[in-house]
Amino acid sequence: MKRISLLYTSARPHLILNVLEAWKEKASSWNDIEAIVVTDHPYDGKFPNMMHLINNERHDCVTGWNIAARNAAGHLFVQVSDDLMPPQNWDQKLLSLSKSLSFFSLHLLDERGLCDFVFHPVISRSVYEHFGYLYPASFKSMYCDMWLFYAHK
Repeated sequence: MKRISLLYTSARPHLILNVLEAWKEKASSWNDIEAIVVTDHPYDGKFPNMMHLINNERHDCVTGWNIAARNAAGHLFVQVSDDLMPPQNWDQKLLSLSKSLSFFSLHLLDERGLCDFVFHPVISRSVYEHFGYLYPASFKSMYCDMWLFYAHK
């Protein structure tokens, strides 16, 4: 079982391999990571440890992330977007932060350090199983990650 699941939904297939490469390059060990990629249409790209799924439901990022989460096998779920890049050794940092916890959500800041925004939502499998979804299905689009942080505060 992979320890970390990257939940990645994209409407820009031309960016997917570059985004995954950036996450892989900054990881300590890609062997512990799976990338669940959800698109609205067929996608032919291949990448190590990547599972591709087609969103046959409502075409928006919330639905895509929920589909990715439903199919994830990891202990940690990390939401990925086309425009969010991780710091160096991000995987080891996350594993270190969560090593003794089983029920958690992490509020991680980006390089600007804005405390009222969530840029890399991370939750445990236990939190996902408790709620039964990453985001409520009634959510439609952007800034849903803010709910994730406030719901788990």
